[in-house]
Amino acid sequence: RHRLDPEIVGLEGPVTGTPPGGTANLRNARISDVAEGPFSDLSHTLDVRRLRGPWGRFNIPKINMHLYRLQAFALTLTTPVDLGANRFTLDPTGRDIPLFQPRLRPDSSESWEPVKEWQVPAPLTCRRLNAARFQLSTADVPLDLADEIGAYVGFEYRNESLFRQMLMARLSPVQLALNRAALLVAALTELSPKRHLFPGAVSLGIGASAGVGPVARHEVLGADLETWGAGVTVEPDRRLLIDPARGRVLLTAAPGADESLFALRHHVGLANPVGAGPFDRAGELSRDTDVTAELPTGPTDGDGFFTDPGPVTAISLPASGVVRVPTSKTYEPSLDGGTTWTVTDDLTLEASDGERPYLRFLPSAADPTVIIDASSASEPPDLVLDGLWLGIQPPDLATVALADADDPCPVVPARIVLEGDFRNVVLRHCTVDPGGERARVTPLACLPIPAVTLELRGQVERLLIDRCITGPIAEATDSGDPCSAREIIVCDSIVQSTDPGVPAITSRIASVELMRSTVFGDVTVNRLNASETLIQGLTRVTDNQSGCFRFSATNADPDRRLPHQYESHLLAPAIPPHAFVSRRFGDAAYAQLSPTAPPEILTGAENRCEMGVFNRRLLQIRTADLDAKTREFLPFGLIAQQIFET
Repeated sequence: RHRLDPEIVGLEGPVTGTPPGGTANLRNARISDVAEGPFSDLSHTLDVRRLRGPWGRFNIPKINMHLYRLQAFALTLTTPVDLGANRFTLDPTGRDIPLFQPRLRPDSSESWEPVKEWQVPAPLTCRRLNAARFQLSTADVPLDLADEIGAYVGFEYRNESLFRQMLMARLSPVQLALNRAALLVAALTELSPKRHLFPGAVSLGIGASAGVGPVARHEVLGADLETWGAGVTVEPDRRLLIDPARGRVLLTAAPGADESLFALRHHVGLANPVGAGPFDRAGELSRDTDVTAELPTGPTDGDGFFTDPGPVTAISLPASGVVRVPTSKTYEPSLDGGTTWTVTDDLTLEASDGERPYLRFLPSAADPTVIIDASSASEPPDLVLDGLWLGIQPPDLATVALADADDPCPVVPARIVLEGDFRNVVLRHCTVDPGGERARVTPLACLPIPAVTLELRGQVERLLIDRCITGPIAEATDSGDPCSAREIIVCDSIVQSTDPGVPAITSRIASVELMRSTVFGDVTVNRLNASETLIQGLTRVTDNQSGCFRFSATNADPDRRLPHQYESHLLAPAIPPHAFVSRRFGDAAYAQLSPTAPPEILTGAENRCEMGVFNRRLLQIRTADLDAKTREFLPFGLIAQQIFET
């Protein structure tokens, strides 16, 4: 447009303020949030190339369909980890995790409207969390302030900083202190992402109980807390800073003597319900009439609200019965001798529906081992663990000094040992922490999160791992007692060894069956039946005359030893790292296949979908159906393109 042309009113881009057909408004920091995405309001030159990554997206006949593969799951009243000096992480282990925004779009087709950027399940960003527009109405302005700010009624401010500057310029310090909060609340427009994301996506409270309610929106600021806000200056009325990319929280002032930080609600992203999580498990839980007890939840006030965010300490774990864990808090069990959980009869320990409790065991760092012991049972019992996150964090584990900030934290091994005789051991929707590190307070020091190995030392007739995330699985045998397990079944699960020197699955006697699972690490077993399984490591099977390796893939290592193969693939020299979006436990795209994965993996399963843990998601079938239906109704001459946003 020419400078003599009239101003464009109401046609600017809703996010960046870029005029139609104009050059990008680079002064708006939100460009990085929306550029190349479905909510971009920027103009583009023609790109006639075929779609490949960021290229070939924009042309007149092209219709881009942006697809969100990850799901957002809500967690309520989890236990934040206090790292000192008002620093917290929302993850109960203390690791960095990305926060997600849930699907907030109305389901009713009668009130259809274009989707907004805060209505899709996607990673939450600082700039989107802070995005706010303000517009005063006549009713919002107190009579005693009409002379000062009455002239600004109806004027829209595109961000909170500009609105605050206007208030500071027009109001006296006394007037500002008395009216700032009310004006910030009243003037926030309906089209502001912040209005919907806090507390819609993340809700935090500071008070004496969980009934305090969320902190006011204007008291919250999204920030990059990689260095925990070093050198950052914020307005005096801010109470906390949130880093959505890492799940970190920084309070601007210490809570009162009787106050705590409560994680009322936040969302995490996952490709599918795997591991411990706030999933719908109502059809798999025990009947309420069969539940014999519940673990304690911690103190409450007169209205039933928790007065302590956790952890719930010194609890006794049951030896038998059907016991339910009612909340998503962190629990620190008290074990016999500090290391032994005794099981005397059939035992089911399950999380309530929609909850994700974290059981943090506290053995010493000298021997970080927890023993689940059934030696005193009169008959081999059944053990069922459902919906639990099991981790080991020795209280005396020391921080590790690093030479460089980019150095990874060393792997610290820990063990959960099955001792004694068990008939059936079932882990369903559980996470046995594969290890990592806590959020760093200083760049050159880290505190490891131990990698927990599930060790079978006793005799287990059948071990079933169903929709779980685990560290290594090892069968411990010796010449005096060569038998420890008869059958190990892993289905729809992720097994990871973060230490290259430790195999992901080790079995000397047991027959191992892997179905629709992803294994990061070597597999060394006696007998193997694998179907639609990915093994990113060396696979060696002692009895390769038995079993089958069907519709699966592993490394084409010269030392491999496989059973009979059918429609399987060996990738030379190995399954490439770029085949996965992430191998770090805690990331939303953990174990998710990337678009650059080899096609044999992406469509090599029996149902022509992807191999591995997310096979049942049927992503390839669903996207093919979408493409076919789009082509059926698409006008002639147009090109439909599918772009994965997550």
